[in-house]
Amino acid sequence: MTNGISPLCAATAALIVACLLVRLVGQFVVGHTFRVSRWLRDRSR
Repeated sequence: MTNGISPLCAATAALIVACLLVRLVGQFVVGHTFRVSRWLRDRSR
């Protein structure tokens, strides 16, 4: 019984960690892109 549940728990944990990482990276990329575009706009003026 435990042998069947353990891989499922591991897969679920991996999925959750992957989702968190994707959200974190996405947030960072969006924030960085916004900052860079704003800086470029200020510099071009």
